[in-house]
Amino acid sequence: ILVIIVVAMTRTMGEIGAFSAGPPGSSYQITVRASQFWWAFQYPDGTVNANELHIPTNTPVLLKLEQRGAALLHASAAARQGQAVILIGLNGSGKSTLCASLLDELDYVSDNFVAVDGTRALGFPSALRMPQPAGGAPPGLAMAHGKSFVRPAPRRTRTAADARALVFLSLGAETSLAPLSPEEGLRHLRRVEDMTHEFPRHTYLGPFAPPSDPARLEALARSVPSYRLVMDRTAEARERVLSLV
Repeated sequence: ILVIIVVAMTRTMGEIGAFSAGPPGSSYQITVRASQFWWAFQYPDGTVNANELHIPTNTPVLLKLEQRGAALLHASAAARQGQAVILIGLNGSGKSTLCASLLDELDYVSDNFVAVDGTRALGFPSALRMPQPAGGAPPGLAMAHGKSFVRPAPRRTRTAADARALVFLSLGAETSLAPLSPEEGLRHLRRVEDMTHEFPRHTYLGPFAPPSDPARLEALARSVPSYRLVMDRTAEARERVLSLV
């Protein structure tokens, strides 16, 4: 997978090194590769160093984070005893809200994005991005783009779990859960991937986006059971999801 993060730096951060002169062009591009126990940073001149990031001052920095061998899903995930249910859907389909409702019984894995390596769900257990509460957010609650950030309990998070179910969300007048065939599951995966505007290829960062990986999506759809969840009330949808893990 390839995740693009644009960071505009105006001064040196902490005690990491800084370059005295800005790079040519409008941004300074650094490729970041993750290994099991260390990070590698490759700079525009080809120099590579480990576990220590050097950035220029007063220059936009483009970090290209690379991890090979995984597909990226627009999804949230929670797990019980190492078995994850992956909640997949378009913006506004209720992924974060439903995921948050599960966390009194399930471990938190990820919100908004889930990487899948084979049938292994790899999470980013940062704060959940929740819709702003009616009447406004409570004082002190972090907010961005109309969403509030809710931190899960650290002891109930995990960064990896085996995919037990793929659940495709949509809103409706009545809550229902129905199994999908592998072919239907694959169509839903492709549809969500194609219509998610957060994916880099749908933005001005499109030239940096990785190509779609249809073989990995097909293998996932054929290996993990898929379901369509039409959600009216979160409480009812929660019970349907809990029955899967």
